[in-house]
Amino acid sequence: MKKSEHFFRLVLQATPVSIRESKGVHKYLNEFNVLHLMRLTKKEKCVVYMRLACLLLLCMTGCLSYGQVASKTVAKKGTIVVQKKDFVKYGVASYYAKKFEGRKTSTGERYNPEKFTAACNQLPLRTWIKVTNLRNKRTTIVKVNDRLHYKNKRLVDLSYAAAKKLGYTGHGITRVKVEVLPNYKPPKR
Repeated sequence: MKKSEHFFRLVLQATPVSIRESKGVHKYLNEFNVLHLMRLTKKEKCVVYMRLACLLLLCMTGCLSYGQVASKTVAKKGTIVVQKKDFVKYGVASYYAKKFEGRKTSTGERYNPEKFTAACNQLPLRTWIKVTNLRNKRTTIVKVNDRLHYKNKRLVDLSYAAAKKLGYTGHGITRVKVEVLPNYKPPKR
């Protein structure tokens, strides 16, 4: 086991900081640090060290993109994993009541009904999504900055401004199509 651990340490030192600090690899390395607390046999630890070293080598050679690491190797029960390129979902959308104005969201921001934000349990926080109202085909782009209650079966909960733009404030809920915008840059104001 000592040889495999030593090999992993050498690969880790040779890995560029940009790769080590990327989200997928960083999360995987954090889980590696937890291994010291777990009771693994020497053989199991040897396998883990070799897999980590191979993972870092693949990242360094460019054979594996950094963002894929989390979705391919670290997915566990309860982890939100999204293949962002082709995420399209259909479901029901509601909107935040005015009573939530000023309350903190999951990202720490304060809820403002005039901003274009959303709550969603199926997407990572700070993801930009395009929401289309299927009744009237209106669309809007919002940022996911909050979570719904875990028992809530709706797809998204939009801010009042986004619901107004989609034209369903009178109905309260509507059927929507949600698409992830992986390369979206919000306009600077």
